[in-house]
Amino acid sequence: MKQRRKFHNTVCMQSIITSIVVVVFFFVRLFAWSVLDTNGAVPLTSVKVGLQNNITALPVEVKKECPRVMIETRQGTAVVLSKTVYDKSLDTVPDHKHTLCVIEVGTADGRGTTLALMRSLNSWCRKTARSWRLFSYEGLSDKYNSAKNFLGNEEPVQIVNELVMTKNNLDNMVLPYIDAPTGERFPGLGFYQGVYRMTTTMMKDGKMGQFLTTRPPCARGGIADFVSIDTTRYTFSAILQTLMDKKMVDVNTRFAMENDFWTKSDGTQDTALKMVSRFFEVLDVKEYTSGHDFPWVSFRIEQQRRHGSEKTRR
Repeated sequence: MKQRRKFHNTVCMQSIITSIVVVVFFFVRLFAWSVLDTNGAVPLTSVKVGLQNNITALPVEVKKECPRVMIETRQGTAVVLSKTVYDKSLDTVPDHKHTLCVIEVGTADGRGTTLALMRSLNSWCRKTARSWRLFSYEGLSDKYNSAKNFLGNEEPVQIVNELVMTKNNLDNMVLPYIDAPTGERFPGLGFYQGVYRMTTTMMKDGKMGQFLTTRPPCARGGIADFVSIDTTRYTFSAILQTLMDKKMVDVNTRFAMENDFWTKSDGTQDTALKMVSRFFEVLDVKEYTSGHDFPWVSFRIEQQRRHGSEKTRR
């Protein structure tokens, strides 16, 4: 009788232990499925959005682990842009032995190019074993707040509410080069002139961040390794000049830029790349024209302005 009872207790105990193991395993699997992206590639958590006065220095030596970031892979636009543009252009970045320092100009609400860029950076990190940090700049204060709320409060992304521009570059490299058909509505000449002339007023009203002052602590003496630019029309050259003025880029920095296109006042077509090429010597150009809504291009630039760019002024 005692042996039978002992046997019965042993069986019960084993059953309880087995049940606990099964339950624990179930919840572990459930948790794992909930935090992996649809490709099962990277654990997903939120992303740090730091204030510009809290940016910390980047380590010189590369981290072995890739950052944990939130990636909504079901966001179609972000996935397509990641695969067709960022994946390819990141492969052309020089093989430095430090944490990759990336700048994005034009965060918007954080759900488009920012997500696509983060997705590609994680993919690139898994291939190269190099960690990364992203410093994303958004001038419009409402968009900045939307991006900050969406992306959360953890590393490795920091959103900065500043306009990547200087007053001098706005006055001398944007306003004189607006070449659009006559009209006060988008995409007319009066529309763009009005928008850009309101910049300082919007800053005073708190609707826009101030001109660029925050320089990320990139490992190469503050110089970024990769820059993504998705911004408003006619500002491309002035943005590049501002980044050079602030010593945030050099000839080894790789750029990926939306190659915006438009009709000029004489009826001919212009593009962002053509506009940039009038001001700078553009190197190693690679165009990405299919698979997404707008064409993109990647390149490097010489650090000296071209002479004769004044000829293209209106």
